[in-house]
Amino acid sequence: MSTYYTDREYGARPPSVDTIDDRLWAGLYSLIQTRIGDGSFGLRFPEQCADGNGPCGCDEQAFHRVLTAEVPWVVSPLSATEMPKTPVILDLLEFCARAVGEPIQGAYHSFYRHHHLSWDRDSGLQRFVGDVNMLFRRNALAFELTPEGQARRLLPAPLPKWSAGLFSRPVTPRLIDSLSRRGSGFCRQRRTIAATLWKSSGMPSSVGRRSNRGPTNASRRMHSWIGLRR
Repeated sequence: MSTYYTDREYGARPPSVDTIDDRLWAGLYSLIQTRIGDGSFGLRFPEQCADGNGPCGCDEQAFHRVLTAEVPWVVSPLSATEMPKTPVILDLLEFCARAVGEPIQGAYHSFYRHHHLSWDRDSGLQRFVGDVNMLFRRNALAFELTPEGQARRLLPAPLPKWSAGLFSRPVTPRLIDSLSRRGSGFCRQRRTIAATLWKSSGMPSSVGRRSNRGPTNASRRMHSWIGLRR
């Protein structure tokens, strides 16, 4: 892992940013353009020598045509000043990771002044992932590329929008009942929110505890909602 003086002296910045900004995008854009230029993406999109002697680089037009089909939110050609949304950039990086290889120069073709190329997939992917992850780390981005070239979040996903106003509302059995009827797609987020609400609500400790008369409907729903019901 490459480090800079500030990383060694003060420690690396913790991953805390979940949005790629203009500066980071410009760096990622340059990484991609450099690999188009040196033929790294020719592993998947080879440019063929006009004499038919084999691949000699990356077919940039083919690269962009397939890119805009597989990642349709990307505007082609890429621009350092027109930044896609963060999820789209992550798709773009995965697309590049699938196409990259380390170019290996073979015979020199003097007429066209180029080398014929072959590619080392493993070393090319490793170097690309390492370069991307260094930019992510230096900018405290809460994502990384895995060794397989897949984007992975380092922090929990943000809570859904419908939960944004929960902590400003009083906790009542009616609110608990309303939340418990939400769709099942946010099970883990609901469990986290419910536990936090329970702790911060100031509700008497007897609420949610079985009494001689049995649990109330509200406490039964709360227990079921946060996964405590047995």
